[in-house]
Amino acid sequence: NPAEFVEGMKHHKKEIRALEPKEIKAFVRESKTDKHHALWYLLLNSGMRIGEALSLTWEDLDFEKDTLTIGKTYDQDFGLKDGTKNGSTRQIKLNASTMKVLQQQHSKQLEQQLSLGKYWNPNNLIFANGVGEYLNLNNIRRRHFNEVLKRAGISDFKIHDLRHTFASHSLMNNISVLEVSHYIGHKSPLITMSVYAHFVPSEDKNTSDIMERII
Repeated sequence: NPAEFVEGMKHHKKEIRALEPKEIKAFVRESKTDKHHALWYLLLNSGMRIGEALSLTWEDLDFEKDTLTIGKTYDQDFGLKDGTKNGSTRQIKLNASTMKVLQQQHSKQLEQQLSLGKYWNPNNLIFANGVGEYLNLNNIRRRHFNEVLKRAGISDFKIHDLRHTFASHSLMNNISVLEVSHYIGHKSPLITMSVYAHFVPSEDKNTSDIMERII
């Protein structure tokens, strides 16, 4: 078989880009004046995929329990799809500041609905364009997200990297791999470890000493 003599292509793993703490503060500060601040803030505080966020409706958010149910994804080429990338539905707890931002988003959207009346599309989306339709990802990336980055002085950073930022900082602050895996929607914690293992704090303990201490 001539294929025996062909050397296989090596897969070079791309280095993860996550914001440093000072960059996170600059990003949040500059995003506050952006129309889609609530979207960027949720992505940074939840680790969800952008397609999952764009599919969210207000029914998915429980204002009393501070929880968000993620069970759909939206792609501008293929439309709305039931189920996330791994095919499952998950529920996550949101922190107080994220809930406050989403409450403000709800109030602004209600004002838009009232001003547009019958011209507002009743999709009930959390993140919608000016008439209640699904957002165009290329549009908000180019006209909004990249502008926030420019004002914050952040380079070489993509929307998906907000997910990496959430996961890496969670792990560095001793949140369990199992918990982080659930938040970001990996099918298995093993996948999370394979991607983010270098962010897990190492213990200053010698593994070989453990049994000796017990004995």
